[in-house]
Amino acid sequence: MVGEKLQERYCQYCGSERADMSSLWCGHCGARLRTKRGLNTLAAILAIFPVLFFVLGVVSAHFAFKAVVHTIGVYTERSVIERSVVIAMDCEFCDVACGGDCLHTDGSCGCWVTEDVIVDSDSAYAMALKAMYGITLRDDGGFLHLLDNSAARDSIDSTFAAFSPSYINRLSAFFESIGVRFALCIEEGELKLDKNGEFEFVLGRFDVSEDSPEAAITLYHYPELGMDGVNTATLAHELGHATHYVIRYLIGDIQLEKLISQYNAGFEYVGGSHIEEWDYIEHAPVFAYSYGMMNHSEDVATIFEKLVDSPEGMRARLSDPSNSALFKKVQEIRRLTYEYVSSETCAVFAPIYYAEQHIVR
Repeated sequence: MVGEKLQERYCQYCGSERADMSSLWCGHCGARLRTKRGLNTLAAILAIFPVLFFVLGVVSAHFAFKAVVHTIGVYTERSVIERSVVIAMDCEFCDVACGGDCLHTDGSCGCWVTEDVIVDSDSAYAMALKAMYGITLRDDGGFLHLLDNSAARDSIDSTFAAFSPSYINRLSAFFESIGVRFALCIEEGELKLDKNGEFEFVLGRFDVSEDSPEAAITLYHYPELGMDGVNTATLAHELGHATHYVIRYLIGDIQLEKLISQYNAGFEYVGGSHIEEWDYIEHAPVFAYSYGMMNHSEDVATIFEKLVDSPEGMRARLSDPSNSALFKKVQEIRRLTYEYVSSETCAVFAPIYYAEQHIVR
């Protein structure tokens, strides 16, 4: 720089004495030091032009960035929402448009700020789900687009991958053949109080509604409780219900219940009534867990849930001769699935394949 002189003997940020008086950087903390510029008039005038171009460039880049953020992911319907994004700003200490790439990584220099911008609630992620799995994403509240919700999207991706693209596409094709659209819906749930004054809520639901042309898996989130159903266990459970629906539609409810319940060791489903603890303890070897004792739909759904969310636990249970009824039930579910949904092998049934090879006899 023209006529640049160091202003102080000590670092303005950490207070240490500078070892190298000719350096613009503190040798102790690495901060760039303030300077006193002795520019002559001509140099000052000449210096104005690059500064003006620089400022114009920063402003233009800022608005261009907002325009890009606004357009990325836009593809169809749905309303717009607001979300916070990180914008790179000038560092007030470095005196340059460092874009956060400076030595003040603790954020004290103000390189990074958040700003609300308008983006479409539908995105390239929804397009990818539709292209790969044939399923429509409805996330009107923008839950999946929050900056810290990558884990939720990862859960969706890994669960669908476990079933395989072919499997989910076959489900989508079936529902399309009966005139409805297969959809994954993310909604804010409604909290209710039960008779004991405790919160009552649902994490997921599968429903084929006569009022809406959708076969919808709905996963709920509850901001008040800081919890949600956008996870592997809930999604796998609801995909189990979707699978059960397809098979029941094709062979009938009575026949499907007969095929599944033949492995229940005489136990009759309890419907909507309370499941006694002793009932589950006695019949645990034939159910994934107690909720499966409600009806044959929940029986199938809980098995799918555990096959995907707890494959090692199911592998151990299915390999144990004392759980032979559950082993045969999972085999039957696999047979029905391959016959009526998709004949392609998928990772969901990996535990039963393992058990067939390693069962203790």
